[in-house]
Amino acid sequence: MTVSAPQQNYLALYILETVKNPSHFFAKYYSTLPKSFPNFPIYWSSTDLSLLEGSALSQFIKDRKVSVEADYAEIKRIIPDMNYTYDEYLWARSVVVSRLLIHSLTHSLTHSLTYLLTYSLIEPEILVLQLMV
Repeated sequence: MTVSAPQQNYLALYILETVKNPSHFFAKYYSTLPKSFPNFPIYWSSTDLSLLEGSALSQFIKDRKVSVEADYAEIKRIIPDMNYTYDEYLWARSVVVSRLLIHSLTHSLTHSLTYLLTYSLIEPEILVLQLMV
C-alpha cells in the first residue's frame, strides 16, 4: 500500500473494523473516544480556513487534506469493497493522530497501538508512566 502514513492507516482501518462490535476487547476503550474533532484544522469550514489565507498554516492544512484524501482513495483502490465513508475514515485517522506521541523532532513513534493494547491490561498509573517515557 502506498500511502502517506501506513501505520496510521493500518490502525485506523483496524479501529473501523472493530469499533462497532460491542463485545470486542477494546469496546470500553472505544466508548471513551471523541465522536468528533472540531478543533482539528482538517475539519474547519472554508470560512474559518479563509482567515488563514496566505499563511504557511493555510497551505499546510490544504496539503494535509489532499494527503488524507489521497490515502483514502488509495485504500479504496486496493480494497474496492471497503464500506467505510470518507468521514468515517477521517474520524478513525483523527483518533489515531490524536493519540500520537512525538519521540523527537525528526522521528515520531506511533504509541497509539501500545496504548490501545495496554488500555485494559494494566493499572492507569502504570500506563501514564509508560506513555511519559
